[in-house]
Amino acid sequence: ALSVVAGLSVGPRERIAVVRAAGRYLVVGITGQSMTLLATLDQWPEGAVTPSGATTFASLLERVNKHDRKDS
Repeated sequence: ALSVVAGLSVGPRERIAVVRAAGRYLVVGITGQSMTLLATLDQWPEGAVTPSGATTFASLLERVNKHDRKDS
């Protein structure tokens, strides 16, 4: 089963969404013509509100960026 757990409009026909699929979280860019995988997360970022709760996409991206910087 697929479910969209977060999303953000970044233009008139463009958005970024986080989709949960098979226990993983896929960050995808969506336009009127295509979808592009931007990142794959094995787990929801630590400290973020759970997918069933309310969260802002900006706070999710901030947590993902902090996590990526730690891994570098």
